[in-house]
Amino acid sequence: MKANPALLLVGGVVALISVLGMLSSKVQDVSDETDTLCTETEELNAEIKETSASLKESFEGLEESIESVNAKESMADNLVAELYELDKATDKSSGEISRMSAIVDELNSMFPELSLEIDKNTGSLNKNEEQTRDSIETYLQYLKVQAAQEKMAEIAEELTEADMARYKAEKNLEKTGEELAKLEEERKELLEDSTSAAKDGTKVSSQYAAKLSGEESALGRNTAQMNRLKEAQEEQQAALDELNETYNAANEKYTEAYEYLQDLT
Repeated sequence: MKANPALLLVGGVVALISVLGMLSSKVQDVSDETDTLCTETEELNAEIKETSASLKESFEGLEESIESVNAKESMADNLVAELYELDKATDKSSGEISRMSAIVDELNSMFPELSLEIDKNTGSLNKNEEQTRDSIETYLQYLKVQAAQEKMAEIAEELTEADMARYKAEKNLEKTGEELAKLEEERKELLEDSTSAAKDGTKVSSQYAAKLSGEESALGRNTAQMNRLKEAQEEQQAALDELNETYNAANEKYTEAYEYLQDLT
């Protein structure tokens, strides 16, 4: 007995609708998972970049702090040299005493514990040059130690944050790799299912051709999501590479600060 063409056509329609229904459900589940992962990856990328920038700023500040102390030391050396050169005069003029008084005020402002004093009438100082230099050197030493210790603590804190960001990035890269593998498997299934559906009959396949091949089709959504996730994954790998490079540089700066501190103490 020959099969009824009408029944065959109806059967083809039912089969194709069933296939499309299953594809739609399957794609929607994966779509939701992928959208969530893409969003998480993009947010994590921003966090990694911010962590990298903070880490770089922490160790760059160390050199600035040390340079600031060195500049202060150089300025103080010049002021002390001028002060005690003026002090050599036995009969000081009012102009010389005025200049000495200004230098004393400036040095006391720079070094609060210096307690340097000048007699406004005679121009005599309460400390000789060696005493003044020793007091300034002690304070400068304290500032250098403080700068090194503060920056070491700051770098250590940022390194801890970087460790956490690196761990999350590495785990997320594994997750995105697995998700891309799932999307690739889904893509193969979609291609096979759409090819099979197209063979059910020209009338049926023509009714659904646009849905199977357009941007709104399951295959189109699959491709769009793969592209978005790959882009996020590549951006994350680049951000992680930069963070690792900055992390290594920060470790080197921490070691330099430690050695600098050891030399001071």
